[in-house]
Amino acid sequence: MLLALDIGNTETTVGLFAGDRLDAHWRLHSTPQRTPDEWASVFTTHLTQAGHSTEEIRAAIVASVAPQVTQSLSEGVKLATRRDPTRVDGSSKLPMVLDVDEPLTVGADRIVNTLAAVELFQKDTIVVDFGTATTFDCITVEGTGRGRFIGGVIMPGMRTASDDLVRKTAKLPATELLPPTRAIGRRTEDCIRAGVLWGTADAVDGLAHQGGMAIHESSVGRRNRRARRPDRAALQGNRIGSSRSHADRPTNCGGGARPEVVIRGAGGGGSDERSLNAWRRWGYRVLPGDFYSYVLHMRPAEWPIMAGHTLLGYVLAVGLQGAGSGVQLGRALLALVIWVVFLNGGTLAINSVFDKDEGDIGYLNAPPPLPRYLLPFSVALLLVGQLLSFVLPAGFQIAYAICFVLSILYSVPPFRFKAVAGVDWVINMWGFGTLTPYAAWAATGRPLDIGHALILLAFCPLFAGLYPLTQLYQFDEDRRRGDRTLALILGMRASLWVAVLSTVLAFGLFGWAVRLLPIAALVFPLMLWLAVLLPWLVTFSSWTPKQQQRGMYRALAAWAVTDVTVLYVFAT
Repeated sequence: MLLALDIGNTETTVGLFAGDRLDAHWRLHSTPQRTPDEWASVFTTHLTQAGHSTEEIRAAIVASVAPQVTQSLSEGVKLATRRDPTRVDGSSKLPMVLDVDEPLTVGADRIVNTLAAVELFQKDTIVVDFGTATTFDCITVEGTGRGRFIGGVIMPGMRTASDDLVRKTAKLPATELLPPTRAIGRRTEDCIRAGVLWGTADAVDGLAHQGGMAIHESSVGRRNRRARRPDRAALQGNRIGSSRSHADRPTNCGGGARPEVVIRGAGGGGSDERSLNAWRRWGYRVLPGDFYSYVLHMRPAEWPIMAGHTLLGYVLAVGLQGAGSGVQLGRALLALVIWVVFLNGGTLAINSVFDKDEGDIGYLNAPPPLPRYLLPFSVALLLVGQLLSFVLPAGFQIAYAICFVLSILYSVPPFRFKAVAGVDWVINMWGFGTLTPYAAWAATGRPLDIGHALILLAFCPLFAGLYPLTQLYQFDEDRRRGDRTLALILGMRASLWVAVLSTVLAFGLFGWAVRLLPIAALVFPLMLWLAVLLPWLVTFSSWTPKQQQRGMYRALAAWAVTDVTVLYVFAT
């Protein structure tokens, strides 16, 4: 989960995000005197009351206009969550343009206002932020969907104006800013309320109108095309409710009150997942709506690894020379698409549906929110793949059908064998380890001899060693969901020992298959596996989840080297 904090001069707003959903939020006094320990206690208490734990926080982000509070609060966040918060300011790398004379001086609150407005409205917008100061942030949206902050207005906030009025006069009383009942006050307090609240409302209308004209002129001058005037002003702030008494008369503020605008901007409002990198931005621009989210949940980043291990079976069946001359190439390519895109992509998508991961997962960092129809989409992929398999030999059809059933048993309640320690391990060692290369072998129609069966079988214990390594960095995520995976049951040390022993067993099977052929070529990948696993086994207790994830990727690299070496030994 993401903890987003908007530190204002008077109040700090805290939002807890699960994906793009605002799960909980709180308002705290921006008290400079609080120590980091006190802030940590406050965050822990509020998270507990909301039914969450500090262990669930995967990242934290801070937008602050109160430097005297920022450092202490940030240290408190780190104490409570063990996460260093990222700070937003004009020097941050942003998916927007600060089109003003001095972009480095733009306040963090105005930056996140812009981010949230672009995400929420996707059109030219003026955000009116009621706080210690009332700010008007003028935002345009380009045809590509990229936001542009072009400036705005800053005026005294309602409470600031009211307090200053009391301080600078001798007899005017401090007044609670309740909605006035009439335009002309009959008591001093009513006069102050009418002046401050209705005066602010008129200022909002007037400045929103002037800002709209300025956006129109800026758009015409900059884009040299017909521009649209903003038809929306979003209101947000810790006193926003007070101005609603003015809603019975005409206003230009078509967007209405959105008290969560700033905190949604700090939390990303879903824009982080869509703008994480250039590929994501390109994908969401090219594919309409949430279609690219469907693609991402199929985890195409894993496809090269799956494709390589699948094709291993094809090359073993026809040999390197046969593969080079294109023997049974059409069948092999069709089998590759069916297995990698339809079976593997559908399996991973259906896994996302029922896992509901909130942090990084294998081959998908910052997963986008689950699209509405991801479950029927993933089932349709699996079914279409099974239908396509009938144009290939029976061995491939049977392998696909077995893995189809295993995919459902693995992820879908009430079975969900992923959560049953040991069963998840067995499903994956056979499904990916042995059946994946066998499927490509079977697609060629060649009968399976004993020697090659041993080679394919050896990948079963090899994947048995790899699989626990893919779970080590997700301990907290799996524990939160209540999944009792094998790695959680065994613990890190035992999981790493399983990996070492399984790897040695796999290479023993490879050696048996080699029999009288030279075995020296297999020593290199074995040494590579041990070079990955043994340091991990010795130092795992000091590793962070990120280091565990990097260890997993090094193990996958060793797997790829093993595939290539097996081809060299057995297919030449």
